[in-house]
Amino acid sequence: MTKFEVGPGDVLRAVQATSVQDAEALLNYFAGRGLVFVFEVGVRKADPETELSLNAKFTVSGAEARNRALRLLRAVQDVSPAVDAVFRFKQPAAVDEDMVQRFKGRPLKYEVEVEEEC
Repeated sequence: MTKFEVGPGDVLRAVQATSVQDAEALLNYFAGRGLVFVFEVGVRKADPETELSLNAKFTVSGAEARNRALRLLRAVQDVSPAVDAVFRFKQPAAVDEDMVQRFKGRPLKYEVEVEEEC
């Protein structure tokens, strides 16, 4: 299920950001918490001076992979501050109060697990 706000007790499968700034903040936050995730980023920009089409995918499980993903985001930011960035967790992550505060005010989309009623 897709949501635009989460609270304690929600279980995240993925988080989507649309700006380099938000993607960089989430990348650092999730890696700092020791979460393992697949980071997918896509950028498309075409204007008379610049044409850019990029799709990249990183499995982030440590500092080296996080740093590679950060370098890519920073390089892309000069051309386009808008991206399609998705963080897909290897193991679903339970939302706690720290996450709620960290996400507050950011235009993010969340894919959460929903318990199905029988």
